[in-house]
Amino acid sequence: MNRRTLQIFAVLLMMWTACSACSASTEPTLLTASGGDHIWFVLEPDPANKDDGWKLCHAPTDREAMPYRVLRRLSQRPERIAAYGDRVWLIMHTSDSNSSTTTSRRSVHELEVDEHATIDSYFYLRPADHEPLLCWFTGDGDITGCLGTEHGPVVLLAPTPSDPAPTGTNDSPDDPDRIRRPTLLAYDQVGHCMAPVDTTVAVRDLGAHARLIDVGNGRSQPALLMPSPTNRERSNATMIGGPQDGAMFIVDADWPATAPGTAIGLNGQVVALASNLKRPGLRIAYLRSGDVRLLAETPAPTGPWGVVHLGSDLAVIQQHDAEPEMMVVHGRTGVSTPFTAMAMHQRSPQSFMAMIFVFCTLASVLFLIVVLKPAARISIDVGVDRVVMPPSARLVALMVDLLPGALLALMLFDIHPSDLLRVPYVVTRSGDAMPFVVMVGTMLVLNLGQERFAGRSLGHRLIGAEVLGKGGIRPTTGALILRNVLKALTVVIPPITIFALVTPQMLSLHDVLSQTTVSAPRASASESNERPG
Repeated sequence: MNRRTLQIFAVLLMMWTACSACSASTEPTLLTASGGDHIWFVLEPDPANKDDGWKLCHAPTDREAMPYRVLRRLSQRPERIAAYGDRVWLIMHTSDSNSSTTTSRRSVHELEVDEHATIDSYFYLRPADHEPLLCWFTGDGDITGCLGTEHGPVVLLAPTPSDPAPTGTNDSPDDPDRIRRPTLLAYDQVGHCMAPVDTTVAVRDLGAHARLIDVGNGRSQPALLMPSPTNRERSNATMIGGPQDGAMFIVDADWPATAPGTAIGLNGQVVALASNLKRPGLRIAYLRSGDVRLLAETPAPTGPWGVVHLGSDLAVIQQHDAEPEMMVVHGRTGVSTPFTAMAMHQRSPQSFMAMIFVFCTLASVLFLIVVLKPAARISIDVGVDRVVMPPSARLVALMVDLLPGALLALMLFDIHPSDLLRVPYVVTRSGDAMPFVVMVGTMLVLNLGQERFAGRSLGHRLIGAEVLGKGGIRPTTGALILRNVLKALTVVIPPITIFALVTPQMLSLHDVLSQTTVSAPRASASESNERPG
């Protein structure tokens, strides 16, 4: 290979590298939003599928793999999305035209995500069939910033050269500030509308390059209104939204030489993401107190991309071949992971095992009742002066015995009482079943101790019964251990209680296998049965 051929090859390689760098998106074009434990993004339609549309996707940040799920297919692309907590807002753009003017009209739609955590834990949107309208607002110009706060969405509307000067002003027609005034709007919960925000910095003084970002301090996600990077005298910004209304946040106005593609807050500071024009990639830098501190240089996204908060880190999401990929940048060290395909939410194998387990249990019980019926001949001698307590009384005793463990679990985990019903085989995360395990485990330990030394538990004392073995004698320690372990299993798998319906004395499975009974003297049992309820 001669020198001339090498030169031609080098030129072609440089041209290909330049084209690749230019083809990569240097501005965030993928709609993304983050709200605490939730990440939202809108996937663009797949060109290979003509029937494909825009897809609103959600990923929980508290899951290890952060699996995403398509929660809604949209008929049109939102202009912007914003999120806060479990709420997400979609801003749709329409145009109302007549013979003289054209006014941009935008609708704000609010949706809420909820978790279904029974057989298989997954997230779904409410309402399920439509996007309810929150409000309308009008205004020309593009939306350059959109954030979610606890009160609702906040929107920064860019100015347009056609904006007229307000009446009564002395602005010169050649004054660029006259025609470069952004409009800051926030949702008013009282008026149910998008209303102008009264900030400590005049909106007209912010200039055309004003930015609206999330500070990212993790407290209330207030919005940060940034000043123009072209005027060093205007280096203040105003905090809006949340409990920090009117607080000042100093931002250095001297941006890097390369204009930032986007800006975001991270750990209470301002971070700029800029395209590196010398070589393909992103430059991520902190901007503070007149200093530009480079945090990381990462590979350039190869498709539409956006950036969101991930706790104290940043996550860059890109769409590659119609599928989302994520790159995580550590907020302290700047260490970044390569772009990795995000896993789609799938039904966990544990959920299928749970359904199979429950089905087999029910099938076994039905087979026991309908076909074999061996329990019809089972009985335990309790003596002539005692009688086995009915299932209703034993159920009351069981509820009382579960109460101490339930109270302990509520205090330890600070949960809703309904969370106590999450049994281990119907949850996808082991931690979700810990309250149930604590409740049942506490019952097992307390009942074993009480039955061993007092002959009855707190629930048995309430119904006037005690635990005895064959012939009305005290059962052995081994029999009590077997009884309480099987009793805990009955709480975990409630269908096992059907076994009591096929025995003459209506004995529970743990009573039959441990040869114990919950019995009372005949006179006491008669009085207990005659009580109302």
